[in-house]
Amino acid sequence: MRVAIVTENARVYYMATKVLRDYGIPFYSLRLRDEIPFDVEVVLTSEEEYSAINFPVKIAVVNENFIDALLSKLEGRERFKNIYVAIDPGERP
Repeated sequence: MRVAIVTENARVYYMATKVLRDYGIPFYSLRLRDEIPFDVEVVLTSEEEYSAINFPVKIAVVNENFIDALLSKLEGRERFKNIYVAIDPGERP
C-alpha cells in the first residue's frame, strides 16, 4: 500500500475513498494520532489538518481533482516543465 488517508473530516474521507476505489488504488485509513506505516508514499488529508501531519509528501483533498497530483507523486514525477511537439511531414514527393 502506498497511500494513507489521515483525517477526521468525514467529507474529505468519503471523497478520497470514493476516488481511490474508482482508480483501484489501495489505501490505509488512519486518524491523526495513528502512526503512518513505513510503506506509505503519499498522505491525503484535509486543508485544516494539513499542517498537523508530519510527513514529507502530503496532499490536501479539496475536491476530486486531487487524483492528478496523487498520480504524479505515485509515479515519481511532478508537473511537466517543457512539452515538445514534433510533426512528421511524411515522405517527400
